Amino acid sequence: MISEDLRLELKKFLGARFSKDVNKNLESKGLKTYSPGFISQVLNGESDNLDVEQALLFIANERKEAIQSLENSKSAFIKKIPKAVTSGT
Repeated sequence: MISEDLRLELKKFLGARFSKDVNKNLESKGLKTYSPGFISQVLNGESDNLDVEQALLFIANERKEAIQSLENSKSAFIKKIPKAVTSGT
C-alpha cells in the first residue's frame, strides 16, 4: 500500500492524466489494465494492487530522471556560456 509520504512524492512527478501511462506500462508487460478511478485509489492508498503500484513507481522514477537530465543539460549549457565582458566606466 502506498503511504502518505510516498503519495506526495509520486504526485510531484506523475502530474495530471497519469493513468493512461500506467495502463500503457501494464499493457506492455501483458498485465490487466485498470480504470483511471482505480489507479487513483491505489495512488491515494484506498486500494491495493502491486502491479499498479509498480507502474506508478516506474513512471514517477522515469519522469524524475528526465527532469534531472534536463536540469543537468541546462547547467552544462550555462557553464559553456562565456562571461560577459563589461567596461568599467
